[in-house]
Amino acid sequence: MNAKESVKNWIAIFIILVVTSLLAAAWPLISTLFQPAGSRGNALPPRIPNVTLPFTDTTVNGFVAVLLLAAIVIGVVVGTGFVLRLLYVLLTRQVEAVKESEEYRVKVANLEKKEAEMIKALRNGRAGTPMPPHKLPRWSVVSTSLIVLLFTWAFSMILSNSLVPRGASIQIFGLSIGLSTLIVVGLLLLALLILALWLRPQRLDAIDTTDAGPIPWDAIWIILTGLIVVGIGLGLVVYFNIPG
Repeated sequence: MNAKESVKNWIAIFIILVVTSLLAAAWPLISTLFQPAGSRGNALPPRIPNVTLPFTDTTVNGFVAVLLLAAIVIGVVVGTGFVLRLLYVLLTRQVEAVKESEEYRVKVANLEKKEAEMIKALRNGRAGTPMPPHKLPRWSVVSTSLIVLLFTWAFSMILSNSLVPRGASIQIFGLSIGLSTLIVVGLLLLALLILALWLRPQRLDAIDTTDAGPIPWDAIWIILTGLIVVGIGLGLVVYFNIPG
């Protein structure tokens, strides 16, 4: 949308607002014209109050006051818009004249030249730092260890709730320790010991290097078979330990 179309749209909106305001003010007079002839005599004629103009003692009809107010508002808006438009045109012409002047072009060229020389001087003798590695194997070890410990904790809870009676405990060095707590803590410590001895960043890097290799179907089959056997065994243990 260009500037002319924008100005046309604003003028149209302003005219619509003025016309609707005048219609709202004159509606009591206009509405009587659409009443039936028989009911027009019985209806009370609309009464438009008189209004005293500010800063004067002159009293005028309310409808005339609305027209005067509309004329004042239109004059102020149009006058202000004309002044702003004139200032905008003058400032735009001034800016364009400065940009087209030879002195301005010479100064801009000198400034760009000085900036290029300054950047070149800053680059001299400064070697770029190498790109930091994007791999963080230590954090990979931490996240993998947390996942393994989470699954170990879930497995130990299922195992203890299935095999150990509620409230069962043993005495160790004079302390009564619940069997469920002992199983959970023991399996977590065992998993943590295995992770500390086996899991290293180098092993994870070695695993990443074999991602493009063939799929180890034999290892997958062994893992799935072991999970199925362990799952069936745990299911049977849970089933036979259900009360009743």
